[in-house]
Order: sequence, then C-alpha cells, then structure tokens
Amino acid sequence: MTTTSVDAANCALRNPDRHIYEIFPDATNYRSVVKKVDVKLRTTIEEQLGRKLAFGDLGKHTIYVVFRDGVPLGFVHARSEVGTNGSVELVWAMDLDNRIKDFRVQRSREKHTKSIRDDTFRDHLIGKCAAELRSLMSDSNKAVDIAALQVPPDAMKIARTTVLSGAKTLIITDLAFQHATFEARLLGHIHKAFPKTRKVTKIKAPLNSKAVAIIEQKTGSYAHVIDGHSMTVLRSLDDSGTTLGALAVSHASNQSSWPEQWWTVASDGRILKVWVIGGADDAISKDLAKLRGKNLDGVVQLADATGEVTAKWAIEVLAALAAADIGN
Repeated sequence: MTTTSVDAANCALRNPDRHIYEIFPDATNYRSVVKKVDVKLRTTIEEQLGRKLAFGDLGKHTIYVVFRDGVPLGFVHARSEVGTNGSVELVWAMDLDNRIKDFRVQRSREKHTKSIRDDTFRDHLIGKCAAELRSLMSDSNKAVDIAALQVPPDAMKIARTTVLSGAKTLIITDLAFQHATFEARLLGHIHKAFPKTRKVTKIKAPLNSKAVAIIEQKTGSYAHVIDGHSMTVLRSLDDSGTTLGALAVSHASNQSSWPEQWWTVASDGRILKVWVIGGADDAISKDLAKLRGKNLDGVVQLADATGEVTAKWAIEVLAALAAADIGN
C-alpha cells in the first residue's frame, strides 16, 4: 500500500488509506500528483465556476490517482471550504471521466453536517459532472436547490458549500491536472473496454494520407470534420499480440468549445461505445447512441441518410483505425 500524503495549500488528505480504499475497495495502490493553481489558471477556473476563487484556492493542489494492478480507476482530491464554525474539509472521489464517484466529510464543525453525510444527499451528487452540479445552484451560486437535494431548509448553507466545492473540485482537477488525468483516463478506459489487454501501443498520426484515401473511397470527398492533429489512438493487444480493439480520442474541427469525444472500437471495426467527456446535449447524445454497433460502411450510410455530424465524425475516426489495420 502507498501511504504518501502531500499537504496542499488548501487542504491535506489526512488519512489517504482510509478514504481511498473505502471509496475504491478494489484499489491496490495510488500515487499523488501536485500542481499549482496560478493567477493565469485562476481566471479560467472562475469563468467555468461562475464565481471568484478564494485566496486559499490558489497555490499547490494535490490529487491522488488510484490504481488496481497498474490500471487507473479514478482520482481523489481533498478540499477545504469556509464554514460558519470553521473549515469544512471534504474528500472528493472522481471516476475516470471526471464525474463525482463519492465524497466524504473529513472534518466539519457545522451544525447540519449530518445532512450532507446522509446517503440520500450523497446519491444526488454521485455521477454528476461540474455543469450538472452547477445546475443545482442559482446563477449567482448563492443558493442551492434544497428540494432537489432533499435536505431541510436550515441545512441549505452547508449543502450549497458542498455542491459548490464539488463543482470547484471537478473544474480544478480537469484544468490543473490535464496531463495526469488524460493519461490515466486513456489507460483506464482501454483496459475497461478490453479486459484481456496486456499491451497498449500508440498509433502515430492516425488521420494520415491512407485514412484520407479510405474516406474519399467511401464517400467521394474529404469533409475534414475531425481535428486530426489532436486525435489520439491506442491499440489494445492480448498476450499473443492479437489486436483486441482500439480507443480513440477526437475533437471536432473548428469547434474548440466541444469537449473530447471518446470512442472504443472492436478489432472488426464496430463501434462499441462513444461518449463525450463532460456530457453532451440530448440531441448529440441520441445521435451518438445510433453509432453503437456500426462499422465504417454503416456510418457512411447513416451520414448519407441523415447528414448527422456525429456520423461524419465516426467516418473519420473509423477510417483512421482502418488505416492502422483495425477493422474494415
């Protein structure tokens, strides 16, 4: 077991083993990563959070990347918030996609702390991304929807503090620890999609001239709806070196506001799953769901029939994988 604890500027995880192994019972070890939240990063965080950060939110922050036998499971980040009777220290656990997995109260003298320890309250936060947590608060972040969270009116203040802390934690983790969380997410998701993975290799420049030729052959043109320079593709191999499938991460071209699109694809070129980190609107989510189980010819037919941009994304992703000899 790893027992390292690093004091962050805002809050230390006082007993890593207790919190980490309780929330991640399958974990075998973890490691800490320390980053600094500076003035430049502060502005971006405040824009996403919708409020100013306190002085204690600057400086060094620590996350813990949690592993099971070398495969990442998620992240833990402890934070301290200002309460009526002192600091409220919260330990947040996040899954690979930066959604709330669970949280624990590490220290609090607030009168209504029992309200946020309650399973009903916690269940309302589990699985949510930062935007979904923010939707539980007013535009000014001064109040929280206590009816939706099922807490009594006199517990509104600590409920608001907790929800705001969760949103802040997700945003800081995403922005300040981008490299560490991205690499962990890649490794975690490819093992999750292909449990027999024994080796992972990276495919360089996946959207290359061979992929473009495949797109032109299938569609008659190359629309360029994916940013090929930012695409990441990993290949999963088993003990014998046989390809099990691939994990691809892409971004829509000329749409910098779009979050990452994640794809898992079987060795025969069928889309197993596609999702957007941070969530997508209902229309996009429904269109993405239509892609599951389709191969390159299937998504070409869908694009021709509907013109959906998600199908056009899929054409370029699957063509890149076909160029790397994954699928047709």
